[in-house]
Amino acid sequence: CYRLPPLICQAVSFAYYDGKLVSAVDPAHTSKLARLCTLSEPRIPIFLVNAKGSSVKDELSPSSLNAHQQVVGLQAQQTFERLGLRTQILTIYAADAREARATLAAQQSEAQRRVSTVDAFLGKEEQIIIVLTNKTDEEARYNNFLGDRRRANVSLTRSLQGLVVVGDMENLPFNAAFSDFF
Repeated sequence: CYRLPPLICQAVSFAYYDGKLVSAVDPAHTSKLARLCTLSEPRIPIFLVNAKGSSVKDELSPSSLNAHQQVVGLQAQQTFERLGLRTQILTIYAADAREARATLAAQQSEAQRRVSTVDAFLGKEEQIIIVLTNKTDEEARYNNFLGDRRRANVSLTRSLQGLVVVGDMENLPFNAAFSDFF
């Protein structure tokens, strides 16, 4: 894999590729993220943010919204961008992307262009990827849409320097698509 930092690549490789995916990125390469942040282990640029909130059905579509996870994701985006890092928020659900873009548009932020669904971001990459998983409690364990391994794989492999996963960290590790990643 030419883009993923070695330890993100290793986690994804064991989760989705039976350990066969190998990073072509030099492990000695220190990312801008590692240089800017004080990390307990700077070689592991993965942040897991426990943010439950409440997943509710969107009134405009069959999609779902989680306002709390949107706020957490937008705060993370602002923090990384103040450090000079380009970010992309990836949402599993279209309604989350729509609402996050609307929030950023109201703030007249150009960052609204850096919010999309996982499906719309296929084939692209960015320095920092912030994934909003949306579902909480038992839904985080058993939801089929969130549990699509291909969607999870794409969301976790778009990062060049760092990955932030925002979700219900008590239940997400039991989801079929994310369990091997944890």
